[in-house]
Amino acid sequence: LERNILTYDVESWPFFNMVSKNLMPVDTLLDVGAGIRPQRLIQCTKHICAEPHFEYADILEANGFEVIRKKAIEALDEIETVETIIAMDVIEHMDKEEGLEFFKKAMTKFTKQLVIFTPTGFMEQTGGDANDPWGLQGQFWQKHRSGWTPKEFPGASIYLDEYLHEGHEGGAFFAVYTK
Repeated sequence: LERNILTYDVESWPFFNMVSKNLMPVDTLLDVGAGIRPQRLIQCTKHICAEPHFEYADILEANGFEVIRKKAIEALDEIETVETIIAMDVIEHMDKEEGLEFFKKAMTKFTKQLVIFTPTGFMEQTGGDANDPWGLQGQFWQKHRSGWTPKEFPGASIYLDEYLHEGHEGGAFFAVYTK
């Protein structure tokens, strides 16, 4: 494929940089809903991406990532356990029931840390009209279907940035579980 993955410099985002310093490097990591922006917060030896959209999965594979081509819950069924599961901007794309099912299953599949990042509360986002924001056909996967608050992640370490999503009251947060 001609298209490369989109990358970002964690150190240029103070909030992400601060959170990344509180996450442990691991051997195996499952990056759920990686899209074309696989996570860069956690150093890992084996970076597996779970991605249901064929265009995003093709791009990830073309850039050397191992990909499980399934939705989040089904991808968790493909692994016995993994040291870290990270879901960056994923759970809000599921309806509440599916998101809760994903969360409960993820809690049983990690051995070191589970990291979830999401806007605080419901943040309106459509998938786009003709294309998604990257000019691909992933509109269905980009729509927000639910909103989440830190209270819905009992026992997690919460890292909140109230100003992260400009124009969205409440910002966004990380919920981090460790074992």
